[in-house]
Amino acid sequence: MNSKRTALGQQFGQGDRAKVFVQLEFMRDPEPNYATPEEAASWGRFQIWAGGRNLCLHYVDGVQYEHVTWRLLPLLEWLATDWDYILHEQRYPVRNEAGHAGQALRSLNSPMTFWQQDGWNSSAAKSVDAWVRRHSLQTCRDGGLFPDVWLRRLGDKVEISWTAAAPAGAPRGFQFSNGDGFRLFAPHEVAAPLYAVLCQAAMSLRDALPHSTRLNALVRNVEALKCQERAAVRVSVLAGLGRSPAEWQKRWEGLCAALCRQYRQSKALVKQLFLPAAVSEIVVGGDCTAALMFAAVSPLIGPQDELALAGLLIKHSSGRAARDALRSHARSEPLKPYVKPWEQGYALAQEWAEIARLGVDGEVVDIERHLLDHGVEIEEIVLSDEAIGAVAMAGENRQPVVAVNRTNLRNEYPSGRRFTLAHELCHLLYDRRRGVELQFASGDWAPAEIEMRANAFAAALLMPDSLVQAAAAAENIRLPKVDQQGLAALAKRMNVSLDALSHHLANRGWIKGDLV
Repeated sequence: MNSKRTALGQQFGQGDRAKVFVQLEFMRDPEPNYATPEEAASWGRFQIWAGGRNLCLHYVDGVQYEHVTWRLLPLLEWLATDWDYILHEQRYPVRNEAGHAGQALRSLNSPMTFWQQDGWNSSAAKSVDAWVRRHSLQTCRDGGLFPDVWLRRLGDKVEISWTAAAPAGAPRGFQFSNGDGFRLFAPHEVAAPLYAVLCQAAMSLRDALPHSTRLNALVRNVEALKCQERAAVRVSVLAGLGRSPAEWQKRWEGLCAALCRQYRQSKALVKQLFLPAAVSEIVVGGDCTAALMFAAVSPLIGPQDELALAGLLIKHSSGRAARDALRSHARSEPLKPYVKPWEQGYALAQEWAEIARLGVDGEVVDIERHLLDHGVEIEEIVLSDEAIGAVAMAGENRQPVVAVNRTNLRNEYPSGRRFTLAHELCHLLYDRRRGVELQFASGDWAPAEIEMRANAFAAALLMPDSLVQAAAAAENIRLPKVDQQGLAALAKRMNVSLDALSHHLANRGWIKGDLV
C-alpha cells in the first residue's frame, strides 16, 4: 500500500470565516506505527469557523492553539457517510427539547430519559446514541481532542452549535475557548466548504495510497454525494416521517404516490411541492416546501393526517391570487443566540402592536377580526394528532391561511382559540422564509424556540400592560396582591386562559412566580 506520493503538507481551505470556513492540512504522523497506513497518512490539523468564531481554538496550560491535530480519516469518513443526516435531519431523538443540539443532548442523553417504570428503555437509548453519532463531531474523534461541535438542520437553515465541554481523556489545563453557542446558516453556506475540503482531502489521501480499499471506498462515497437520486433521499430525511431513518424514504415515497393518484390534475404542483428539482447537487435548500412543513410535526403522525396536511398545502398553493395585507410587514426574523426566545417574542409583539395600533385603548383585542381585516383566511382542520394547534400558510400572491385544529384541547375554548390565532399571527409575520413563504405546523415537535417565541408574542399581544391595568382596576385588584380567585376574574375579563395569564404576569413581574 506504500506509494512515493504523499499527502504531506497539502492544505485545503474553503469558505468565509465570517460565516462558515473549513481548513485542513496533512502533516507527518509522529507515531505512525500506532495506526494503519491510511490513518497515519491522514495525520493533520483542522479548523472549523462559524459566524466569526474558530471552534477549534483551545488552550493547554494557558498556551493558545488555533488548530486541532489528530488523525483525520475518521472525520472524513463521518462526513461522507452521514452527510444527508448532518445537513437535513432536524428533530431530536425521543422527544423535542429547547436549546441547540449541544444543550438539548445534555438533557436527552441521561439516565432520566432511559429509566422507565418497567426498566431500562433500550430502544430510546439506542435512538439517542444513533442521533449523536450522526450529528456530533466528537463521535469521529477516535481518540483525538475534538471540540464539542454539532451540525443539524433547523427549518430552512443549518444549525452549527458548540459547547465548552472538553472531550473525555483531555489533560488537566485543556479547554476550548468559545463556551456554549450556535449560529444558523443557509444550507449551501455550510455544505459548500465542507464538501470542497472533504473532496480534496479524500482525493489527496487516495492518491497517496492508491491501492487502499478503505481510501477508495471513501472517494466513492464522496463522489456519490452528487448522485442525482440523493435529492429524493434528502427530502425524505428532511420530512422525517416515521420512527427511524429506515422508514423515512419509504413513507415519503408512499405519500407522494398517494398524492399523485388523488391529485391527478395537479401532478406538476405535487412534484414542485414534494419533489422539487435539486438546485444544488449536495444539499436540499429551503425550496422544499412540503418537507419543511412535515419536519415540524410529530414523526408518528398517521397517513390520514399526512394526507390532510398535504391537501391543505396543495389547496393553498393552487388558490387564486389574493390580498395579503401582512406581506409588506412580514420578514424572516432569525432567533438570536444570546436573547431568550420569550424576550424576543415580547419585543416583536410590541413592535406589531405599535404598527397595527392594537391595545392602545385598554380594550380586549379582537384577534380574529384583526386577522380577517389583514386578509387572513381562518378555517378549520381535523387532525388525529391533538398536539398540533394550527397550521399557518402564506405564499407569494396567495391569501394567508390559519387552519385551526379542532381536536386540539386548547382550541375547544374561546380563550384558547384566541391564543392560537395570535400565536399563528407571529408565524405569519416573522417566520416567513425569504420574507414571503410560510408553511408551518405548530405543535409539540415544531422547533421549540420558535414556538416559545410565538407563545410570548401571543401573550404580549393579547395581554398588553394597558389591558392588564384596566382589567385590574375594573376588578378592584391591586397587583401584585392577588389570589387565585382574583387571577380567575382577570382572566375572564381579558378572555384569556388562567394558565396563560399567570405565566404572562409572572414573566412581566406583575406577580410572583410562586402564584403560577
